[in-house]
Amino acid sequence: MGKKIYIGIDPGGKGCLSYPLDGKWVKASCVDMNDLAVNDMILTHIERLKDAGHEVVVTIEDVHALGGVGAGSTFSFAYMTGIQNASVMGCKVRFERVPPKVWQKEIWIPSDIVKKPSSGLGKNGKPKPPTTDTKKTSLNAAKRLFPGVDFRRNDRCKVDDDNVVDSILISEYARRKNF
Repeated sequence: MGKKIYIGIDPGGKGCLSYPLDGKWVKASCVDMNDLAVNDMILTHIERLKDAGHEVVVTIEDVHALGGVGAGSTFSFAYMTGIQNASVMGCKVRFERVPPKVWQKEIWIPSDIVKKPSSGLGKNGKPKPPTTDTKKTSLNAAKRLFPGVDFRRNDRCKVDDDNVVDSILISEYARRKNF
C-alpha cells in the first residue's frame, strides 16, 4: 500500500485543495466555488490517489455563516460546501472537518501572529483591542513551515493566495493529528 496522503480543503469563495506528494505540494485551485466542476476536481484527485494505492485522508475547514454576509451568498456558499462534503463522503475515504480556530491553534506559534487595529469602541467606551489578522498570520506560519513553497494561485499571480495557504495548513494539521 502507498503512503497516507493528507488532503486539505479550504472551501472559501475561491477555495483550494492541497496535498503533499513526493516532496512537492499539489495545489488545485477551485476557481469558482459556484461551479459544479469543483465536485469533479475533488473526485479526480481522490480517485487518482486511491488508484495509486495511497490511503487518503481529507480534511475540510468546517466553516459557518458570517455576520454581515447576504443570505444569497451564505446559501450559495453552504450549498457548495455541502456538495464538497458529500463528494468526499462518496469516495469512502477518511473524512474530517476542522473549525478554523482549532487548526490555527495547532499550527500558529506566537511569532507568526500579526495584529490589526480594531475599529470602534467597546461596551466600556474604550477603543477595542487589536485583533489577529488571520490571513497574514497563516501566511507567516506557512512560510515558516514550508520555506520555498509557492503560495500563489498560479504562475501569473503576483501575490500569495490565502486559500492556497489555508488548504496547505489544514493538510499539515491533519498530518500532525495523524487522522
